Amino acid sequence: MDIFVRYQSFIRLVLGAIIFFAVPTGNMCGQEQAEGGFPVLTTVIFDSDSILHSGDLEEMATSGKALIISYRVRNLTFVIEGSPDYLYSYFLEGYDGKASLHSDDHIKDYTNLPPGDYRLVLNYTTPGGDSGSGTLISFRVLPPWFYTRTAKIWIPLVLIAFLGFLYEHLNLRFARRRYALEQIINMRTEELIKEKEKSESLLANLLPKTTADEIMLKGKASKMKYNFVTVLFSDIQGFTRIAEEMNPEVLIDELDRFFFHFDSVVEQYNIEKIKTIGDAYMCAGGLPLSNKSNPVDTVLAGLEIQNYMNTLNDTKVLNHLPVWELRLGIHTGPVVAGVVGRKRFAYDIWGDTVNVASRMEQSGHVGMVNISGGTYEYIKDFFDCDNRGKIETKNMGKIDMYFVNRIKPEYSTDNLGILPNELMINKVNKL
Repeated sequence: MDIFVRYQSFIRLVLGAIIFFAVPTGNMCGQEQAEGGFPVLTTVIFDSDSILHSGDLEEMATSGKALIISYRVRNLTFVIEGSPDYLYSYFLEGYDGKASLHSDDHIKDYTNLPPGDYRLVLNYTTPGGDSGSGTLISFRVLPPWFYTRTAKIWIPLVLIAFLGFLYEHLNLRFARRRYALEQIINMRTEELIKEKEKSESLLANLLPKTTADEIMLKGKASKMKYNFVTVLFSDIQGFTRIAEEMNPEVLIDELDRFFFHFDSVVEQYNIEKIKTIGDAYMCAGGLPLSNKSNPVDTVLAGLEIQNYMNTLNDTKVLNHLPVWELRLGIHTGPVVAGVVGRKRFAYDIWGDTVNVASRMEQSGHVGMVNISGGTYEYIKDFFDCDNRGKIETKNMGKIDMYFVNRIKPEYSTDNLGILPNELMINKVNKL
């Protein structure tokens, strides 16, 4: 630090005044002298601390080099040596608009000179009236580096390159963010699609497909009247007693096993499950898509369901387990079908046909398929039935009833008469 302070003036001189750039000046100090002798420039002072003496100036004049001054130099002072009787006038070409007034001042100061080329001209007059003029010194004030031609070329190029880099960086960053957002959107979309599929699947399990589609499209489903529907009712005889004696969890598991099998049977015959209430199971053929085969389809489903329960009960008897005795009734006629409720959709059917089917179940016998006389007229060509005559029913008077024993042998593939053969299937399809 002491060395820097000691040589500070010298360092500032070197940095502030870059000398010896080859710029021809013509006659830098080639003054036109009068008889008494032209004043001589003896000293140039930079910012009051760096100095060029006469020897340095003479060397520069001899070599023909101009004085180069850094733009950081704020103050220049020129000192001349001449006769004390002379009057002097100074003019700095490139800066002054006109020469200064004559005076006996041997020192000339300039402050904050802009970049450019300058020539300091001295005019003088003697007491005898003679005059003369000449150039004391030529010099150049360098512009800041960012004003140079090289800088004017490189700065825009560097700026353009920087802006290009910034643009690419931001573009890449935006692309990454967009990709991340697209991934999130795709993931959320997939989740929504899966949830939608789950909802549609759940709704399709709760409702007929046409009704579910109408609700998803319109938000509600209209009620429809069907003139030809076959309704099947079944329930467990003595269920209240069984429920009191059996563990609730075992009871529910048993019911679930029964109804699961019932669902598979009615689906096989294109019958629509309507609902379960406790131990009661209700389904209907001929809706939501109308057909003429629904009485036969429903009776076939009833026979298969009763056969399943009878076979299961035979096994339970052998294992000394309580049996579940099923009553089953069927009736054919018109119904109104639709969805009730707004939050928990429930597909249901209404009409006397439903009530008569319920009476068929109540008036039936365990293990048998009990049908009304109306249904019998549609299925009698395919099944062996026993006429029970007119049976008294609650609030409906006497109704013709039949027990369906089996499929007629010519239409059956098994000895029990439960499964139809190809001949029966083809005839039923033509109904």
